[in-house]
Order: sequence, then structure tokens, then C-alpha cells
Amino acid sequence: MSVRNVFTIGVTAVICASSLLPTSAFANTSSELKNKKETIQEQRSSIQSEINGAKGEINSLESEQKKVVQEIERLDLAVAVTSEKIRGKEAEIAKTKEDIEALKKEIEVVAERIEKRNEILKDRVRSIQQSGGTISYLDVLLGVQSFSDLISRINAVTTIVEADKDLLKAHQEDKLLKEEKEKEFNNQLSSLENGLTDLEQLKKQLNSQIDEKTNFMKRIEEEHEQLSRELDKLQDEEAALAALEGQVQSEMKRLEQERQKSVQNGEKVITGSGRLSSPMAPGSFRISSTYGWRVHPVHGTRKHHNGVDFAAPVGTPIYASDSGYVLYAGAANGYGNWIVIDHGDLITIYGHMYSNQVYVSPGERVEKGQQIAAVGSDGYSTGPHLHFSVSRGGSLTNYVDPMTLLR
Repeated sequence: MSVRNVFTIGVTAVICASSLLPTSAFANTSSELKNKKETIQEQRSSIQSEINGAKGEINSLESEQKKVVQEIERLDLAVAVTSEKIRGKEAEIAKTKEDIEALKKEIEVVAERIEKRNEILKDRVRSIQQSGGTISYLDVLLGVQSFSDLISRINAVTTIVEADKDLLKAHQEDKLLKEEKEKEFNNQLSSLENGLTDLEQLKKQLNSQIDEKTNFMKRIEEEHEQLSRELDKLQDEEAALAALEGQVQSEMKRLEQERQKSVQNGEKVITGSGRLSSPMAPGSFRISSTYGWRVHPVHGTRKHHNGVDFAAPVGTPIYASDSGYVLYAGAANGYGNWIVIDHGDLITIYGHMYSNQVYVSPGERVEKGQQIAAVGSDGYSTGPHLHFSVSRGGSLTNYVDPMTLLR
């Protein structure tokens, strides 16, 4: 930026000095100005390439932002679905625990039956042990009273034996039932608890991914903000070069006019009185922002305000602060539309007009107090107003407080 500033001052110095040269030097000066104009155009082309590159990066970042937002939304949905599954799994676990409690009661009943059978079986074992391990059929026969009594006693023995078999079978079945049900419910509960652990781990991973994407989004936003600031600077530089190109073009036109008039006495062309008047009529405006450092109302960044803002309704007349030549009139980044007038040692700048409210053209001579435009709100503007700047030394880099020069 400093190199461009030096270049700007050098070009404007040539322009100002050219008004002191005799007509015989016009051809050389015009050639120099033409070369300067070509150099400026090359610089503008280079900056425009940088601007396009910055815009491309910004567009790429915005596209990436959209993808990240979509990914975060997908992850949020996945978390919601997983949370619902966790609630369902927790409900299943609660139901299984209720079933286990009910099973415990059933098992208690089965256990009681098993315990009772154990007592019966113990009695039966003791009886068998006392009888030598077999039922004494001789004892049964010796006590027979009749044949029918014999048959009855044999049937009774057979019934006892069969009852013992049934008792053992039922005993074994109850034991198996108890073990299987306990195993079934414990396996089911273990499976549900493992599933719940897996879901909770998945939810944790999803939340971690959301945090990662959110942090990535923050980095993208910071980079986007930095690129936007750089783009603003590039556009300001491009606007300054555009104004400088207009200044060179205007001076070339003026030199050509002087040549056509064949003015050869070497007198300096007086372009201004050196005393500035207010660019707007008294009572038609209020000052909404002064010269100096401030927080930019659009960007929200702290920047140096190189002029004074005159707030007024749209269409309020704007006048030339002094006589001079129009260097630039038309579109400009940031200013929307602006007018730049050369008064010799001073240059005045008027910004934020709508395009249809700019009434002068580059190279045109204007007189002090002549209406040149009307208030608008184009460019970086929060409301209708005139941005009015003054620069010394015939350049657009040596800004001063306009209020110190108005008479």
C-alpha cells in the first residue's frame, strides 16, 4: 500500500506541475501522463485480479459453510434419533427388570416346591437305606391276608415306585426351569445393557463430531471475516486508482484543450480560490459523523473516517465547494457513486449519491456554488447523507479535516 501511495503522490505531482509548463512542453507532458495512465491501468488490473481472487475464496468459504451447516444438521438429527433409541432401550431394560422381579417370585414358588420334594426324597432315601436299598417284597407277602390283599399290596408297591419316579422327574424339571429362566432373563438384561452402552457411546461420538464441526465453522467464519476486510482494502485501493486514472485522464483532456487554445504564455491555470464553502446549504443538513477514528457503522470495525458526513433527505442539493475541474464522477467501491474535483492544491470528494443524481462529468469545469449532485445513500451507507472529504497537495492520500477549511 505504501508503494502505491508514493506512486499516487508522484503522479499527482506531475499533474500539478504540468499546469505551470509552457505550451511547448505539452506534448512531452501528455506522453508522460499517457504512460502514467497505462501504469495505473496495469495496477488496477492487478488489483482487480486480487479482488476476483478474494471474492472466489469468499464464495468457496460460503459454500463450505453451507456444507458444514448441513453436516451439523445431519449430526443433530442423528443425535435426536440415537437419544430416542436410548430412551427405548432404557424402557426395555426397565420392563426386563420388572419381568425379572416377577420371575423371582415364580422362582421362589418353584424353589419351595423343590425344597418340599427334597424333604420327601430325603425321607425316601432314609427308608431305602434302612431297608437295605430295596423294597422288601417278602415283608409285603408275609403280611398278606388274602389273594386280593396280595394284589392290592403289589399294586401299592408299584404305585410308590412310580410316584417316586414322577417326583424325581418333576423335581428335575423344576430345577431346569429355574436355571433356564434365570439364564434367559440375565442374558436378555445383559444384552440390553450392552446395547444401551453402545448407544450412549454413539451419542457421545456424535456430540464430539458436532463440537468439531462447530469449531471448524468458527474458523471458517473468522477466515471469511478476514478475507472480507482484505477485500474492502483492495476495493478501496482500486477506487483510489480509478480516481487517479480519472485525474490523469482529466489532466490529459485539459492539456489538449490548452493546446487547442494555443496558450503559450506559460501562465498558471488557476482552478480554485483556495477557500472552500459548505457543500450544502445551511439548515439543510446535520453532521452525523466527524473526521477521525470511529467504529464503522456498516463493517463494525474501527477505522479512520477521512471526511465529514452531512445527513440530509434524499435529493438535497450538493454544491461544489470551490471552482475546479472534475477528475472523476461515477461509480466507486464503498462510496457507491462519487465526484472528485481538483481545485489546485486541494481536492474535494463527494460520496454516496445515486447514479442519477450525479450531474457532472470528468474533465468538466465547475464553478464554486454550482450544484453538482444530490444526496443519496448508495455504497456502504446506513442512510441518506453526503460524505465530504478534502485532500491537500493535489493527491488523494493527504486527507485533512474539512471543517478546518470551510469558510
